[in-house]
Amino acid sequence: MWAHICAEGQTCLNAGTFTLSAFDDKDVSPSSSKKMAIHVPIVPIENREYSYTTMYSYWLSYRTGNDGKAAKGVSVHFSWFKLGGDFGATYNSHNYDAFGDTETMSDSFVEEGTCYHVAPSGYMKDRNMLAVSAVQPIVCVNSIDVGTSATVTVSFLDPENAPASQVNVQETSLDCSTAGASTSLLELNANDFNMIHVRNTGADGVVFVEMCSDTAASDLSSTAFLHDE
Repeated sequence: MWAHICAEGQTCLNAGTFTLSAFDDKDVSPSSSKKMAIHVPIVPIENREYSYTTMYSYWLSYRTGNDGKAAKGVSVHFSWFKLGGDFGATYNSHNYDAFGDTETMSDSFVEEGTCYHVAPSGYMKDRNMLAVSAVQPIVCVNSIDVGTSATVTVSFLDPENAPASQVNVQETSLDCSTAGASTSLLELNANDFNMIHVRNTGADGVVFVEMCSDTAASDLSSTAFLHDE
């Protein structure tokens, strides 16, 4: 069994706290009293040309797989279930790498005592910007009985009333040149969180970023994350 959690306006639960049993435990049978996952529908999209409808969703689950490496956190998946076509139906999904700024897979789960905002993907924005912007789950893992179950609370972000940033971010905006390539040299404090917004790149625009430390601060290191919308 699974719980359906939806944003405001959809006909299912709007938020709640649930205990998820490990769905890959062969000794536990699904029942109405044991939830194996949380299903958060985003939107169905009909393709009239090829006569099929695709249901896009988020799925939250707890499992123990990969020699127990998944047992300390909750998995977040984005999925698409296609009804119709030659085979009647097809299913696919990918995992959100929740805290994955390292090469290891162990931080790709939402761990106990943490919360994760499932932000809209560029893939889904291309298909239905309004729907995916309205359905932004916030997943908080309250507790984990390692190998057995996880208790999670799910709510939804209100884009019009988003929480304040937890860190001080220095924002810089740059405009691309309409006459051709342009270069901007910025001096940033490596001890700060910096956000650089590059505007007017055009449909085929390409942005090159090179980071380096000055001589006086050669022992400093920094990491850049690129977001493309």
